[in-house]
Amino acid sequence: MTNGLMVWAHSAKRLCSKNAEALVKEFGLSHVEIGILGFLHDHPKLDTSRDIAEALLLAKSNVSNAVENLVQRGYLRREADSEDRRLIHLKLMDSAQELIQRGEADRTKLLAQLFSGFSDEEMKLLRSFSQRVYDNVQEMLRE
Repeated sequence: MTNGLMVWAHSAKRLCSKNAEALVKEFGLSHVEIGILGFLHDHPKLDTSRDIAEALLLAKSNVSNAVENLVQRGYLRREADSEDRRLIHLKLMDSAQELIQRGEADRTKLLAQLFSGFSDEEMKLLRSFSQRVYDNVQEMLRE
């Protein structure tokens, strides 16, 4: 069973990468950069490089390089925290909206295809199980 879950997780990750390929080519960004923009859109309160690295399980150096490129390209801006100047928040620029909207539309279409035929109850169970697995992974990574 566990091997099947690992294969499923790997296949799902590959499918998500394949789904983002059109955006990668059209906008000239990496998968990591597109992922960061999507993450900031979905989680506006988790807006530091550290938040992103922890949530997306990325090396801080990869996040730092991607953020620098996104700032240079005009998709992100840095904003110092009003209470702690050492904290830098990352904010989406208006120029990122087209990419984000396209990404959301692509993701919605992918998820509709992926979960076609699932009942509402099955989706509820899947979300619950997925959250528990995610929580377990996060706990194990903290150890």
